[in-house]
Amino acid sequence: MIPPDDSFVDSLVGRTLDEATRIATGAGWLVRPYTPDSMLTMDYRESRVNLEHDDDGIVTRAWVG
Repeated sequence: MIPPDDSFVDSLVGRTLDEATRIATGAGWLVRPYTPDSMLTMDYRESRVNLEHDDDGIVTRAWVG
């Protein structure tokens, strides 16, 4: 797994959800996709990247946890 580096996580923003998921899982991350209106659990997982995406499937926010 690539360490949680801001530049890696930031590089996922603007990509399609499929592409960002492929990149993140290829680097060893668990991926949790969600939309802005989704309910999320508050558990923190240092091995997970969260990908917020819009209705067009474009990642608008990415963060570790």
